[in-house]
Order: sequence, then C-alpha cells, then structure tokens
Amino acid sequence: MAAVKRKDPALYTLTAGSIAGAIEAMITYPTEFVKTQLQLQDGTKGAARKGVPAPKGPIDILVTTVRTQGVSAVYRGLSAMVIGNTAKAGVRFFAFDQFKDLLKDSEGKTTGARSVLAGLGAGMTEALLVVTPSETIKTKLIHDGNLAKPQYKGLVHGVQSIVKAEGLGGIYRGVVPVMARQGANSAVRFGVYSTLNDLVKSKLEPGSKMPATYTFGIGAIAGIITVYTTMPLDVVKTKMQGLNARQLYSGVFDCGWKVFKNEGVLSFWSGATPRLARLSMSGGIVFSIYESTMTVLRRIDDDSSPIHQKSTRAESEKSSMANFTLVLLVYAYGSNTAVAHLQEFAHHFVRNQEHVRRRRRASVHPPPEASIKPPVNTPDALFFNYSIITITNASTTTSMVVPITVPVPPATAANIHDLKAALAASTPSVHDGGEMSDNDDIAPSTAAVHIPWSSDSFLDTSDDQPMEPGSFEGPEKLLEIHFAPNMQDVQHIRAPLNGNTPFTNAEGEEERYGLRIIPKAVWEEMLDIVKCKVLHSIHHPTVDAYVLSESSFFVFPHKLILKTCGTTTLLMALPKILEFAQDWCGLLHSPSSDAEMKEEEEQQQQQPYRVFYSRKKFLFPEKQVHVHREWKDEVEFLDRHFNNGSAYTIGKVNGDHWCLYVTAPFLGYPCNSNKEVKGNETAMENFQEEDDTTQGGLFGLPPTRPLSRASSSRSSSASTIDESESDDTPTTTQEADNEDYDQTIEILMTDLDPKAMKKFYHHADKNQPSGSEGGQMVDQQTGLATLFPEAEIDPFLFTPCGYSANALLKQSSASGAGAGKYFTIHVTPEPVCSYASFETNIPVRLSSSKTRRSAKGAAPETVQELVQRVVDIFQPGNLTVTIFTSAKFNASQHQIEKRQFKMLHSLRPIPGFRRTDRILYGLDGYDVIYGHYLAV
Repeated sequence: MAAVKRKDPALYTLTAGSIAGAIEAMITYPTEFVKTQLQLQDGTKGAARKGVPAPKGPIDILVTTVRTQGVSAVYRGLSAMVIGNTAKAGVRFFAFDQFKDLLKDSEGKTTGARSVLAGLGAGMTEALLVVTPSETIKTKLIHDGNLAKPQYKGLVHGVQSIVKAEGLGGIYRGVVPVMARQGANSAVRFGVYSTLNDLVKSKLEPGSKMPATYTFGIGAIAGIITVYTTMPLDVVKTKMQGLNARQLYSGVFDCGWKVFKNEGVLSFWSGATPRLARLSMSGGIVFSIYESTMTVLRRIDDDSSPIHQKSTRAESEKSSMANFTLVLLVYAYGSNTAVAHLQEFAHHFVRNQEHVRRRRRASVHPPPEASIKPPVNTPDALFFNYSIITITNASTTTSMVVPITVPVPPATAANIHDLKAALAASTPSVHDGGEMSDNDDIAPSTAAVHIPWSSDSFLDTSDDQPMEPGSFEGPEKLLEIHFAPNMQDVQHIRAPLNGNTPFTNAEGEEERYGLRIIPKAVWEEMLDIVKCKVLHSIHHPTVDAYVLSESSFFVFPHKLILKTCGTTTLLMALPKILEFAQDWCGLLHSPSSDAEMKEEEEQQQQQPYRVFYSRKKFLFPEKQVHVHREWKDEVEFLDRHFNNGSAYTIGKVNGDHWCLYVTAPFLGYPCNSNKEVKGNETAMENFQEEDDTTQGGLFGLPPTRPLSRASSSRSSSASTIDESESDDTPTTTQEADNEDYDQTIEILMTDLDPKAMKKFYHHADKNQPSGSEGGQMVDQQTGLATLFPEAEIDPFLFTPCGYSANALLKQSSASGAGAGKYFTIHVTPEPVCSYASFETNIPVRLSSSKTRRSAKGAAPETVQELVQRVVDIFQPGNLTVTIFTSAKFNASQHQIEKRQFKMLHSLRPIPGFRRTDRILYGLDGYDVIYGHYLAV
C-alpha cells in the first residue's frame, strides 16, 4: 500500500500559488487582452448593417491596437489581472489542497474522479472569492478602452465608478457563469494534470526526479484540454461582464440563448486561439513555478525544524558564525572574475557528475543541476543537486545543507586572497587569531558547504577525459537507533500523536505499532536529506525493509537501522529522524520530570534509548562531504545530539580500522529501572598466538602473557574457563529466540576477486534484466538464495553494475520465532574500488566443537561457518568481521568472562587468510569483537 505524504502547510500552497499566478499573468496578459476583445465584439448577422465594425482576427486586433493606441494599450487592465491572478492562483492551489485532503482515499491518494472533484471545488472557491470581481473589473476596463471617450481613468477610478453606478453587486456581475467556468477549468486542469503527472512518474526510472520540462509540458497539455472543454462558459462570462450587459441580457441563460440564436454555435469558441495560447503557456508556467516554489519551501521547512535549529544553533554558538559558503564570499567580494570562476565550476561540476551518473547506477540518480547568478543588489543564490543556499547580505546567511564538497575552481592567488580577506573581515574568529594560508580549509557547519581552497581533485575539468575510474565509496555508514529496549515496550503506540494519517496496513496485515505507524512517504523526506531513494521494499509483521539507491533502511517498532554508502550524508538526517520519532510516537525520553525545568532545557535532554554509529575506514575519504570527511567531525556531530556517547577507533589507526560510536543505555527510560547495566570494559592488552597475530586480552592480563591452552593461571573467577569450555558452550536456541538477546554480525570485504564479481554486473548484451528480476538471477547464480533458505530476499541489480539485497526471516505464526531477523548485502564490483558487505542479526552459535558444514541447503549454524560461506561467494583479499552480542543483565563476573571467551574464539583462523587483529570490547550492555584478515 502506498504511504500518505505529510500534508504541506496551508501557507505554503497559498504562497506558491500566488507567486505562480503573478508571474503567469505578467507573461501571458497580451493573449488575454486579445481574447477579451474578440469576445466583446458584436458577432450578430445584422451588426455590419448597423455600422458595427466587422470582427477582426487576433493578429489584426493586436496590430491595430498597437498602431492606434500604442503598446501600453495592450496592457490595459493588467494591474487588475495581476492582482486578481495572484490572489486567484493562491486561493486555487490552497483550496485544491484542502479539497484533496477531504477527498483522499484509504491510501491517502486523490486520483481519478477525486482529483476532478477537488479541482471543481477549488475553481468555484476562487471564482466566488477572487475571480468574479477581478474579471469584471478587467473586462469593463478593456471594453471601456474601445469607446471613443473612455469613462475610466485607471484601475482605482474604474472600480470606484463601477461600485458607485452599480453598487457592490456590479463587480459580481456574471458570478454564476464565472463559478461554472472556473469550476470546470480547475476540474479539467487539475484532473488532467494529476492523471498525466502520475502516468509520467510511473514511467520514470526508480528514484529519479521528474525534469522541469516534463512538468511544463504536462501543465501545457492540461491547459490545452481546458480551453476547448470550457470555452462556451468563458464566452458567456465575458458577455455578462461587458459594459452593456445589464441592458442586453436578463440573466446567464438569456445570454447563452441569445449568443446561440444570434451568432451561431461556433461563436461559443470565439477567442479560442488567443485563450489557447494563454492557457497552454499558463498551464506550463503555473505548474512549473508552483512545484519549484513548493520544493524550496519544503526544504526551508526541513532546515528550520526544531531539532535541526537546535543543533545548528549550538554549532553556530560554538564557531561564532565561522563557517560560510563560497557563495557568501563572492557576494561579499563582488568580484566579476570570481563569479566567472564559479560559473565555470558549475559547468564542469555538472559534466563531472554526468560521468558519474553514466558510470554508476544511471537508472537511479537524477542528473544534477547547477546555476550561479552574479552578485547584484538582491540576494544571491546557488543551486546544487536540488538544494539551495540563499545569501541575505554580506555578513549573514540562511542556508540549506548541500550534500557535496565544493572545491574552488582555478583562480588567481590575488582573487583567493581577496575572497579570504572578505571572509576574515566578516568573521574575525574564524582562525582563532591565526593567519589563513592559501591552502587552509574552512571547517564546515551543519548548514554550510565544506570548501577545500586549493583542491581541484573533485573535478574533471577536461572535456574529453572521463571521471577517474573506481571512485565509488562502497563502505557504508551505519546508524542504528533504539528508542526502546524491545518491541513490547512500544506496543501501546498504535496511532500518531500528531494526528496525521498512519501507515496504511495491507489487507490481512497485523496492526502496526511503534515506529512502523510512520508512513513511507514521511521516511522518504528524511532519505531525501541523506540523498538516496527507495527502490523496493518488503514488509513483515515486525519490520519494514527498504532497498535504497545507496544500501538499506529497516524500520522496527522500537528501533531503526539506516545503512548508506557512497557520499551520502547520513548524519544530516539525524535531526529529522529524532523529530519524526518524537512527533509521531513520543519516543524521546527526558531524564527529569522537574516541574521547574524550562521547556527548552527539557527538549535538549530528550534522548533515544540507545544509539550505535559505525563505519569501516573509507576508501576515498577525500570524496566525502561535510561531517563525514573525518571521524572526529562525525563524533563531534553525534556528541552535539547525545549526552552519553563514547567513540572508538578499533584496529590499526595507520591501516585498516573500524570506527564505532555508541551511547550508554538511557537510564531515564521507564522500563530500565530494575535492570543493572555493566560499565564499559575494554580488553586491549596485546599478546601473541600461534598464527602470530595481534589480539585483545581480557581483564588485565599482562601484555607479555600469551593466551593459549597452557594459560591456566588467571583470576579466580576465570580460572575454570578454557578454549574447550567456550567451544562447548554455544548460543542456545532459547537465547536466540529471546527478543532481549541481540546478536549482529558484519562482514566487510574489499579487493574482491574479479571473476567472482562478474555475476554482479548487469549483462544487457545477454538480455539480462536489471532491478528486482535481475537481482533474483544473481541470487541463484551466486548461492545467496540458499544462504538462509527460510528468508524472503528482496534483491536489486543496478545498471551497469552493483547489487543490493534485504532479506527477512519468515516468522513462525505459532512461536513468533524469526521475528525481526534480517540480513542485508551490498556489492560494488568494480576492480579498483571493489567492496561487499554482509550484515545479519539472525543468531548463529558463537563457537562450537563442530567442524563440518551444515547439510547442503541448510542455514549456517556457527559464526565460523557463516563467515566461510560469505567468503566463498565474494572471495575477498581483505576481510573485516565484527560481532555485537547483548550482555545479560545481572550476569555474574564468571558468566561475563565465559561469554567473552566464546566471542574471542568465534573469530578463528580462516583457511587462506592471515588474521592480523582480534580485539574485544566490553560495552554497556553489549560486547563487541573485531577481527581483521588478509588473504595469503
């Protein structure tokens, strides 16, 4: 079922519609003038004998008016039209949005007949409130201008004269035909536009954005159809609003009958040609401007959310507004040379990104857009990748997050020096008293673009050279947020707290609760910030799994997992995630209920239950943007949002390593009051084993003491633990099926075998399908389909290469076993940047004396067997394995040591590999082990 989009604020639709209406009126008014002149002429058969001039064509009217009265005469009545059209379009879109909300179906959609009815209601509303008076005044002004001695001296005098002569009812002449015409106009226009818009979107590639030219074309087609279906009503309306209407017609039906009787049926389409010209342009202009304005307003709304404002405010205070964008510098400096450099940069940026798009996942990414306006006396603007930065003056900026790194294009040293001087003059605290060199970086803020001053490595400035091959960043950023300890703690959350429409259940689906009541469309707003799109999804009773254009997204009742690769800006979506969790479900918790606590302070202390963020060392860190460029920046960003986080770099700092950020369990959570949480314990002493690898010791063993079968002299609590005991103490089935038990295994691989990777390319020459169907073929060819046979797999094969899959373990209806268990796989097969990841929370035994594999077609039973199967499929040269397991509350020291030994020995030697690291950490409520292997 389709999800329901969050309703746009009424002010946004009113504002966007008004702007679109004003611009459209100024552009198309001459055609409206000609159309009205044609309709005001006497077309009766006896008119010529009475000395009335014969009807003229549109061109003749335009030429004659300009020749005899001047160009300004063509714009007589424009002011009334612009004012009226501004209000008219604003009311129209506002009313249409309200009627759509009233008429939406059970899925939250307004399609087909419902769109027509919504348009009809919007048209009649605008006719009653705006169109009738503005059209009456416009028509009388144009008609008056045809007289030898015009009565009206302008808009204000004309309105005063009409009201004085005819009363307020005089400006409501023809209200019935106007309501009929506007109702029909909007019904046809919105109905056609909505239908064509949905049709075109269904034909686009998944995740792609509709080009502005398509929107214009759809609007133009809607305008053309509107003209010919509603023209008779427009003719009657114009006749009824003429200067002599009161003398000629007794009412609407009398007017229509006389037009038909005296002028013929074709006269109902008089003025169709200029109206066709106007409405075809009008439809394209109005809908294009409306959609563009709404996009900007929504992004401003995203950037000004309470949680986002809080984080940007804190950062702004910390940096004293030290972080500015390149556009701000240009605006402050006002250099034409600098602007030319920026324009050149925009050109090359678009070309470079088009290379990326053609090379990698061309069916997913929309082409970027970039345009730069030179600094003038009005605010400057820079558009990148559908995001906007608005400069208000030379010293302050209101900005959106722009998810790209912007290198300065080639420029002279003098230009760069002047630009930096302008920045320093506006923000003296930028450099903490130090001088800025030409190679310094400006540190990024939450709402600014990161600018490496002398780097041009991001750009391919050659017209002939393709982009540097192999630059896709496969290693993912992984964010997991727990809002409650388990699913049972959120079962009471069945309806949104904000009153919005929840996720619509599929037929026969169990009732949703917790985070799963939030509609897909709402999550997609968050994913837009990350810069990725939903390609496909599967849904089980306790989890929704979304395949993204860059990796995966899982939503459980009590937690979510977001995993994204490439240069996505995952952490930029954190404020929006927290906002949704609180607004929809009330899942952020405050540690104090002190009645005297200020509301703002209480909001700042609101926290989720637990947060995990991790990533492998990036292959191309210089390609990352904003906070993701360096681990310390990511940690600082997370620390601004969470009060109890700890950051770790596990592995060789000067080699392969894994970064981890974890918060302690939020003790203010009400369900946590009776549970003891062990403190962080880090086992990091080094020792040597038979394979000559560096490993982590336990509980204070001296660094020189080897841990082996002969090592029996330990503390009393651990003296009975040896390797054989740990092997004979596997994870039990009961523990695995317990919801409070959590085990997550990640296998991260690089330097993949090129022959094995051929299966992850889309072979169009062999008529291989892409997308879900192509992904299913890959599953069968590689053996991924049989890795966990009981799982439902949702794969996706990208064009020209790349693969992603989510899988959910089928849940037993009787016992509930398998609930919320998943695995996810992502593959970047290009040789220079090859990478694959496998992650699962399906429990397997940590260690066992069993050495043989499970039966063919059966799921792996141990960590060792699972790792071996994955390695056999991808054949990596470099391998990292991490295992998280939840610790039992109130466990004894002996039990803790026993389980940690099991974890330590779960990462055994792998045939064909040399283990270089094995490190164990004891965290609050969890233990994690890290292992690194190199092929030999």
